Amino acid sequence: MRALVFSDIHDNLANVEALRRQERNEYDFIIVAGDIGSRITNDFIKIVDTFACPAYIVYGNWDYQSSYDPFNSENCKLLNNTIERCGKLFIAGFSGCPVQWGNNPIYLKKTYRINKDYHKMMTGQRRFGIQLENTRKYKKIMNDLSRAKVDVLRTNRRLLFNKIRKNKIPQDRLIIVTHQRLTKLADNGIRPLLHIFGHIHEYKLSFFQGTWYLNAAALDNGLSADFGRINIQPEGYCIVEFNRMSPTVIRKPRLQVPSATVSDVLV
Repeated sequence: MRALVFSDIHDNLANVEALRRQERNEYDFIIVAGDIGSRITNDFIKIVDTFACPAYIVYGNWDYQSSYDPFNSENCKLLNNTIERCGKLFIAGFSGCPVQWGNNPIYLKKTYRINKDYHKMMTGQRRFGIQLENTRKYKKIMNDLSRAKVDVLRTNRRLLFNKIRKNKIPQDRLIIVTHQRLTKLADNGIRPLLHIFGHIHEYKLSFFQGTWYLNAAALDNGLSADFGRINIQPEGYCIVEFNRMSPTVIRKPRLQVPSATVSDVLV
């Protein structure tokens, strides 16, 4: 099987269009590891749909305004504590990350009362001109929100891992997709064939405790300089080929430059 994998688009629809011009309909499935960008979600889905193969997508922090309703698409599916089967492979994942959970249902449920108290307090500040940032109540609300973001990650992990165990998914044929890398998978008894993620704009393939880890970022790398990264990696995407269920990853530049003679191929 053959998969097209990329992440971190950051509302840059031009890069998606460039990728589409470069690649043909020759994939069994597509994986998008988040940060599409809420402004371009609908147009992005329309472009991905033209590949005419299943596309499995998770949201990242750039997708905080995007709806968790099903896409208006025949091929694109949002992964959110769900498991999909594609041929002999199983693809599982959840959407959002602690930086910004957006409309993740678990986050909305856990923070409903906290956000209600926050907006009530801020309304009073605007009405009466009271500075509340140094009050105990404001600090408590901020601490509660910070704790909730971490707790939502734990809850999403637990729900997804329990679903994998309950459905007895063969982990040597399992791909886990999230926006932010999941740590300590083996400590939780989860050893997927491949874990795909993005978020940190540093393409990398590694192997640890029985699992391949693929950081597929970034299709748009324009923000890397803002984070102080000196060695900014070229924008690109990945082709993953599964031969006897063992993944081979080929890194490709976003645009096929005629003078380029080297591609980064990792086995």
